[in-house]
Amino acid sequence: MRFIPLFFLLVFLCSYTENKRVSIKSESVIKEGEHQVSQNKKEQELDSIRKGDYFGRQKVIKNAPIIDPQKINGAFLNTLDFNKVIAYSYDGSHEQTRILNSTTVDQQIALNQDQANTILSLLARKNTFDTYASMGCFEPRFALVLYKDNSFITQISICMDCNNLHYNPTINGIEGGLSKKGRKGIISFCKELKFPYGELKN
Repeated sequence: MRFIPLFFLLVFLCSYTENKRVSIKSESVIKEGEHQVSQNKKEQELDSIRKGDYFGRQKVIKNAPIIDPQKINGAFLNTLDFNKVIAYSYDGSHEQTRILNSTTVDQQIALNQDQANTILSLLARKNTFDTYASMGCFEPRFALVLYKDNSFITQISICMDCNNLHYNPTINGIEGGLSKKGRKGIISFCKELKFPYGELKN
């Protein structure tokens, strides 16, 4: 008879252990489910941002002033067919994509004729470019995109940390990074637009 209590004790312990395992497994499944829901929510939010940004940018492009490139002093511009210019402030540190695919744009301004003349003429001058303090980080925070009506023509991305520019697609006649004069001109232009690069020192 004395073995009966021991038997019940063993049954109880086995039952407790099994219930504990089931409980732990259930908690694990719940946590995995919650994690999946959280991931799905983040993806949905990111997708919503992409769509919202995309349609917002399309509206800015559609309503941008018409630019006459023939009034801009720049030889390389003669090979490009465009009539709109949009300036963007964005974080390009982790992406090398077109602005329209970016989720990091915080400011966008459709340039008028005078503004387009100023910045594109600057980028067309040879003394704008040099190898001044040029490094290889390339984390652009400023971009110009040229459009023909609503169609993308080219994007010019500029990083003031390394003084380098990137053209997509490549523009012939543009070589090297920014010179001191070119850097000063970009900072001055960004200051006019109230972009972050406008707060830099020359």
